[in-house]
Amino acid sequence: MEKSLVPQARDPYQIMDRMDDSLIEAELENRIVKTWVYSFTGSDGKFQSGLSKVGVDACCTEMAKTGHIIREGEVKFQIDPTNDEYILFQGIATRYAISKEGKEIMMEAVNGTKRQWTMMKKRDGKVVNDPFWYEKGAMKALRNARARMIPEEIRTKIITLAKQKGRIKDINSNDKPPKSTGRGQTSTSVRDNEKGEGMPAPKMDKLTKAFVVAIEEWKKDIGETNVMECLGTYGVTTPEEILVEDRGKVFAELAKFKKRMDNQEDTAKD
Repeated sequence: MEKSLVPQARDPYQIMDRMDDSLIEAELENRIVKTWVYSFTGSDGKFQSGLSKVGVDACCTEMAKTGHIIREGEVKFQIDPTNDEYILFQGIATRYAISKEGKEIMMEAVNGTKRQWTMMKKRDGKVVNDPFWYEKGAMKALRNARARMIPEEIRTKIITLAKQKGRIKDINSNDKPPKSTGRGQTSTSVRDNEKGEGMPAPKMDKLTKAFVVAIEEWKKDIGETNVMECLGTYGVTTPEEILVEDRGKVFAELAKFKKRMDNQEDTAKD
């Protein structure tokens, strides 16, 4: 049986799915994620957008305000008969209408499916088991089921709100060939190396490079774990993914953390 070690992700919808892997993992690690919408330019040149798993959550919350509750149900899974490194998931979601008396009236139930890779590619190139393969597959199958019941007006409202709050991630730069390093290798992002997503890193401008260098200095000053936890609150795993408008906020938060550390040290000395 022929197996592909690394799933290909050149199609925008495949790239969005890979990115949702990282958002789901961030949720499992109790990190705040802020990406609601993925945007890209289609092959026809038109701007398109799609909801992330977190965006679907936001839509369901908005629907609840209108008296329509979407509840997640059972998740079934089985090994893909064409490739045993993949698992086929099926999730069920049900919509309930809330009456004036507060009673739940079942409206419809729909299925959502997902094919999930059970492996991941580490930074050193080694392919290992993904410890979160079940959570990712199950949550995305349920995401797909819930997404089928979201009305267009709710979807449009959340996309508009995401633009206002800066919670959109442009994936166009991720759908380009990897940049050559001139040493027979290609430049890839940390997320690409760790997750085996096959997504090349976007080219960094001078300001982004300077931001990345500054973050490395902060790691030396207050510790890598503390810095990465701060970045995680923005739903990213690498500094180059931080939006330009959020960089000042990141530095301010790191400075506050540094001040708290210094105060604790002074107290301990006293």
